[in-house]
Amino acid sequence: MRRFIHRMDSKEHITACLLRHHADSLPPWPGEILMKPKRCLQLPRSLMMSGLLMLASPYIHATESAADDLTLLRQTPTFALGQVGFIGHISESEQRYRRLLQSPAALELFTRLIDDGSATKEARLYAACALRKLNAAQFVQLTNGLRKEGGHVSVLRTDILRREPIQDQLQNIAQHGCADAHWR
Repeated sequence: MRRFIHRMDSKEHITACLLRHHADSLPPWPGEILMKPKRCLQLPRSLMMSGLLMLASPYIHATESAADDLTLLRQTPTFALGQVGFIGHISESEQRYRRLLQSPAALELFTRLIDDGSATKEARLYAACALRKLNAAQFVQLTNGLRKEGGHVSVLRTDILRREPIQDQLQNIAQHGCADAHWR
């Protein structure tokens, strides 16, 4: 027995024809529409696999990008929010922070980052910003370890780089969050 399947993706109208053996023993998939064999193209397996890989590559790239963003954010040497530098641009570190903040696993990622002793303290301040936004009720508890460590961090505001106490930065984040308007 053979059955031809036409599946429509909700984001794009992608038509994929699959040849299945033993169709009677398989339960139907959600959204599955049976088609007549003459309307479906039969493609070589290698061509179908190439097509599937091409369709999946943006999703794979997004996962790799999130891992790269986290790795690079862990090593950031400065904490900067809003427009910085002579020409007023958003720093690479803040762009990474914002992309990670959009991730479905953002709370978990930033909770691990704030407790990561091998990450820079500046990176851990970005994690504090995320935790203030995602879990404000437990902000003090989640940032307690970083607060106890103390020390200074490099903070870039507009085009001025300063070393400031980490407790002051955590206090600012607790009171005002990380909206770039406050940090100018």
